[in-house]
Amino acid sequence: MNWLQDFDDGLRKAKVDNQVMLIYFHAEWCGWCKKLLQELYDNQNIVSLLNKQFVCLKVDIDQNLTLAENYQNHIVPTTVFISSNRIELGRIEGYIPPEQFLEYIKDILNKHNSQN
Repeated sequence: MNWLQDFDDGLRKAKVDNQVMLIYFHAEWCGWCKKLLQELYDNQNIVSLLNKQFVCLKVDIDQNLTLAENYQNHIVPTTVFISSNRIELGRIEGYIPPEQFLEYIKDILNKHNSQN
């Protein structure tokens, strides 16, 4: 995965490339976060699609509480999808299996493309 760590850098890249920003909120102590990382973000089909179509930001909520609060993140793991204009396009709270995640991100891409 091509994870970025800085929100502003990610937002700039999303604007330049006209892409959706995926923000993955996690915590080191979260067991479901580790499961999600293994099953989704190590899955080559998912990684390939995300690296091509999304700007991906990985946020540890214990290290960046302000960003977590800005996006009303009270559950980990949470994945938030935003446009380059900071409009939320969707979110996934908790764990979902890879097949369901792939369908969800395809819907997000369709939503984004229809708005452009």
